Amino acid sequence: MGSIKTETVLARLKVGRKVICAGKGNVSPLIAIEAHFLEMILQLASMRQSLTAAGSLNLINSMIQSNNLQDEFAAWKKKHNISGENDYSQQLGQKYWQNFKKRHPEINIKKAIWFDSK
Repeated sequence: MGSIKTETVLARLKVGRKVICAGKGNVSPLIAIEAHFLEMILQLASMRQSLTAAGSLNLINSMIQSNNLQDEFAAWKKKHNISGENDYSQQLGQKYWQNFKKRHPEINIKKAIWFDSK
């Protein structure tokens, strides 16, 4: 493990300087309901109904659509200029899935296992 120099800590605690304690980057409005996505995916996995990446994104996008969060998400993307200049779609993409897996390491990526029908 690395160590933090005393000078670094003192410089960040100077009067008038903001100290950032949270993670980096913009926080998506979907973070608040991400636990529901995770719970649904893990429940399906426990029932041996695993999803592919595309299937997981479809599930999450349908949950967003049913909760009427698409407009809020599109406005957030436009405000923070996410996904280029004019692509402010209301659908989540592959990059969201990659970051979702990083935030939730309990999602295991495994190959299919064949079960005997008897």
